[in-house]
Parts: sequence; C-alpha cells; structure tokens
Amino acid sequence: MYTAKGTESSPEIHLDFQKGLFRISGKSIPENPWEVYQPILDHLAEYQKAPISDTILEIELEFFNTSSSKMLLDIINELEKIHAANKSNVLIKWMYNDEDMMEVGEDFKYLLSVPFELINVS
Repeated sequence: MYTAKGTESSPEIHLDFQKGLFRISGKSIPENPWEVYQPILDHLAEYQKAPISDTILEIELEFFNTSSSKMLLDIINELEKIHAANKSNVLIKWMYNDEDMMEVGEDFKYLLSVPFELINVS
C-alpha cells in the first residue's frame, strides 16, 4: 500500500497492491513531477514481480501539465507490460468531468493497447 495526499499542485495517490487498485486524482501541476510520480513507478516495478489477476488504474484529474502527462504515460506503459505478459488483466479507467479532459482521455486511449474506459463523472 502506498498513499500520498494531494496538494494544490500534486495529485492524491492511492496504490492498493492487495486489491490491484491504483488511483490518481486531483490536480497535477507539480514543479518536479519526477518527485511525485517516481514512487509510483518504483512500486509498480515491485508489483510487476507478482501482480494479482486483475489490475485497475483509475485516473480522475481535473487538469495536468505536460510533464505530468509524460509521467502518466510512463505509469501506463508499465501496466501495459504486465498486461502484455498475461500476468494480470489491466484496465485503465479515465474519469473526466469536462470536454477537455475527455479529449485528453481519447488521445491516451488511442496511444495505448491496454483496455481503456472513458467514464463521464459530471
């Protein structure tokens, strides 16, 4: 289990390895996104060794900057590796509440091979 409280510039992060449920929510405009997202990548590297049968990543961001986008793609790419190796059924749930975030989710979906759902939460 790994959690980080959200701030004015960084998202709330909740990684539950026992349930295979990972959640990133809030705003993501940190000055140093590596500082925020590297712990997730480190934990995913460990999770890859023995993932459970179903893994879900829920992303519900109000907005994020370009550097956060890169880090999100890095995280999703690590989950794609787990999925491609048939170690876990991975699902990305992109939750949005406005058209801009829906369009970003559609762009992400187009780039990825892992199952990806767009969910309107407004």
